[in-house]
Amino acid sequence: MSKNERIPRPPDAVTIVYERNPFTQQLQIISACVIGNAPPCHLKSGSDVNAAGHCMLNNGFKLICNTTSVMTFERSY
Repeated sequence: MSKNERIPRPPDAVTIVYERNPFTQQLQIISACVIGNAPPCHLKSGSDVNAAGHCMLNNGFKLICNTTSVMTFERSY
């Protein structure tokens, strides 16, 4: 391999599992799995899922799948 060749960086992937809080009706993160990196998004349990989703989209991620309780994002370089 020559000096000018680079190994391509694998994509970042994030899966967020969420549910509606019965008391506040807010959608909250139950768990999140990050393969790679997801800064500056904070994906802590109990956090607002809408804020996390907007953060992901604003930082180069694409929404791949959105079901009733799971969102999956991917960012390629």
